[in-house]
Amino acid sequence: MPLLPRLREPLSDASWQAELELPPTVWLVDEPSCAAYDAFVRGHADGTLYHTLAWRDGLRSVAPGEPYYLAAMRGDTVVGVLPLFAEKSADGACHLVSLPDTPAGGLLTDDDEARPLLRERAVTLAQHVGASTVHTRRFRAWPQAAALCNGGWLRVPVAELLRSTRTSEARHTARFAGRATGEPHSRYVPLLPTRCVHSAGRTLNRIVTSLAAAGIHSAHLMARDRAGNVAGVAIWTIFGQRAYVLAYTPMRADRCAHNDVLAGIAHRAALSGARQMDLACPAHPDAHFQSLLNLNGVEHSIEDSFGTEGSPGE
Repeated sequence: MPLLPRLREPLSDASWQAELELPPTVWLVDEPSCAAYDAFVRGHADGTLYHTLAWRDGLRSVAPGEPYYLAAMRGDTVVGVLPLFAEKSADGACHLVSLPDTPAGGLLTDDDEARPLLRERAVTLAQHVGASTVHTRRFRAWPQAAALCNGGWLRVPVAELLRSTRTSEARHTARFAGRATGEPHSRYVPLLPTRCVHSAGRTLNRIVTSLAAAGIHSAHLMARDRAGNVAGVAIWTIFGQRAYVLAYTPMRADRCAHNDVLAGIAHRAALSGARQMDLACPAHPDAHFQSLLNLNGVEHSIEDSFGTEGSPGE
């Protein structure tokens, strides 16, 4: 008998109101696609690109581990999701992570009954796969007077970024691409680390390809300075009201190159209706990236964890 029942596409014609009165149950989503799951993620105010099955497929191609995506259901209606990966650390210990090498993940629901049930099933699943802890990642407000070091992930308000960058000193063009973008420059700063492949290009191509297969197309942006020189290039996409910088690189050594690239993305993101932008920071951020921390509403990615013995709590 499987640990969790497998979720297939809903077939019942039960009314939505009647379904809300049913107790929630948790199902395992292991199909190549599940419209009900992705529709819930896309329709939730806090749903992110990272919660989607397309991101799962991208992760599966570049990171070791087994995906376990949980969906809480009331009848045939998805009311909550919790994407998880079982992976082993360097010391051989097993962990359940939401999600590996990803800025954010975790539980997504507004259902008061589904929330503790999903966490309970996560603990049960962790015990089943031999994991001692469950790790989740989320964004929270950046602490005052903190300094960014050793890289990391930031979520920046697009409006604030536009105000802080010198958009009048650069002109920006974007070309949308519905297929893999090709080998990027070796200096690209990818949203995902490249620990499991030999090059940033292979990682990026697999992620972009997985997203494109689900209809989430990426854009290739080239920023030029006032003299017409290429300041930098970036690959990014829009999901909901957020822009996701999948990779970028400055093509000049001066500090204004980062500024020009981010200004171009912010401008295009604003035109697309995005309110926030996720990006990875360089391992050795320059003064410009440090200045981003002073913007209002900036958040950074943190990790929470809990043991699998007893109640997971909140």
